[in-house]
Amino acid sequence: MATKSKAKKKPVLKPVEKTLKRENAWNKLSRTEREAMEAYCRKYMVYLSASKTERKAYEEAEKLLKAQGFKELKSCKTLKPGDKVYRGYHGKTMFAAVIGKHPVAAGVHVIGGHTDAPRIDLKPIPLAVNSEIAYFDTHYYGGIKKYQWVAHPLALHGAVIKPDGTKITISIGE
Repeated sequence: MATKSKAKKKPVLKPVEKTLKRENAWNKLSRTEREAMEAYCRKYMVYLSASKTERKAYEEAEKLLKAQGFKELKSCKTLKPGDKVYRGYHGKTMFAAVIGKHPVAAGVHVIGGHTDAPRIDLKPIPLAVNSEIAYFDTHYYGGIKKYQWVAHPLALHGAVIKPDGTKITISIGE
């Protein structure tokens, strides 16, 4: 007669939802911490509302930096520890720095950020005509989905550079 081997019992696993107690961090904050968070979030919402394009985000960031004592790098002849500087590029890209006490060779602390403004851009030669109807040739950026435009109010934001180099900012529909 053959001997039967005893099969090992598999452990009974409990779903994570039943074994892990989830706690909302909001409930652990003191009243003072909640008020500070609410104030911070209100400022952030104002920033986001004003920063609908990368150019507007740049302008808002520049205002915030200047309010904190940052100066344009090109206006500084020399730099010393504690100086706050920023440098922009074409009104769309920016870096800011607080000059440290140690040489760069000793290391630097870097924080990076990126602005992604979902939008539809006009191409450099945007006008197209078909059957006596004028169309704009466009390209979409920033993760925008083709079906999203029907659910959101649209506005026109942009800049036109005239032949003499003068920049005209456009905002229609706000």
